[in-house]
Amino acid sequence: MSSTKSYHWSVFKPPILPTEHVNFTPANQRKIRRKSRLGCGNCKRRRIKCDERKPQCTNCAGRSVSCDFLASGESTALEGASLLRSPPSHGELNTVDLELLLHYTTRTSYSITSALELHPTLQVTYPEIALSHHFVMHGILALSALHLASINKIRRAHYQAQADRHFAKALRMAQAFIPTLDDTNCHAFPVFTDMCFFVSLARGPKKGEFLFFNDDGGGEWFALFRGKNSIYQTRRDALLKGPLGPDLQATIQYHETSTGPKAADAEPFGELRLRLETTFANDPDLQVYTEALEAILQCFRSRPGDHDPKRKAAPYILTGAWLYQLSEEFLVCLKQRKPAALAIYAHYVVLVRDLRSMWLIDGWADHLISGTYHALPLEFRHWIQWPMQQLGWIPD
Repeated sequence: MSSTKSYHWSVFKPPILPTEHVNFTPANQRKIRRKSRLGCGNCKRRRIKCDERKPQCTNCAGRSVSCDFLASGESTALEGASLLRSPPSHGELNTVDLELLLHYTTRTSYSITSALELHPTLQVTYPEIALSHHFVMHGILALSALHLASINKIRRAHYQAQADRHFAKALRMAQAFIPTLDDTNCHAFPVFTDMCFFVSLARGPKKGEFLFFNDDGGGEWFALFRGKNSIYQTRRDALLKGPLGPDLQATIQYHETSTGPKAADAEPFGELRLRLETTFANDPDLQVYTEALEAILQCFRSRPGDHDPKRKAAPYILTGAWLYQLSEEFLVCLKQRKPAALAIYAHYVVLVRDLRSMWLIDGWADHLISGTYHALPLEFRHWIQWPMQQLGWIPD
């Protein structure tokens, strides 16, 4: 787990330069100037020296005119370079984005979970990664904007527009990042998918959309999550050695030290397993189903009691732990709304309900169980009786 950093702020005093840094060139000696023919068109026409600064030279920035260097850059690179950079027309800080970043580090990062041991990762590690990977930063700013929209009713439209702007940029830049992914930067993508998941939740439930499946068979988060799972499975060692390593190791240890579930919790999983093995005995996906069920049972084994010190961190860890263990085959079955996959997913919703203290989870548990219930054929709906009882949800 990353440790929280503390900073000591003091009045800045300019350093006294040693004499070897002082220019002793006589005033009457003419300096040699080397000419460059690489300046922008505006500076050439005005016959002034261009500092060739990119993506926009200083002269053009000061005159608020379009610079050749700005026009020649790639759009994706400019989006990344412009993040938190001074707007060229005024030379002032981008206070809109700075407000969002400040709010994330001081408010939003704390609102995701009440577990103090997880705050350093969300508050410090994620933004540090985002400084090197701007698609992650745009995801962070989008989430922060949605959090502000939820608590500031007067400026809600403004913040929602900022969230849409940043999230659209994040998705475009992430798409360009994927081909460059390797062991040195793979940690950025899991953080980005976390932000995408949080943004999807923060936007609130939408009719016909249930995260991993939709009424039309899709799922807006499906493709991203499938990519995240692939990275966890193929680059596990690199991730454990990277900035997310302490958190991944803590999650592993969390499960290793967990105890078995209470009999009342274990019984419904035994019943569901028996139904799967009986009904889908000849189904080629039976092993896919039983592995997903065993993974979620492990999460329920790890659910702490009311007085357990792990109680606050558990919901955040466990809801993600099951998702990380899912095979691509199970995700495809869920996207295709196969009854067995839907029944298992309904049991996962009970873990989602454990996150109900989070502002971005409001309304999601009922929405997901409702969508799952109505997606199931009539003859399978009694398979999710236990999750429905746990959630206190009754069909209309």
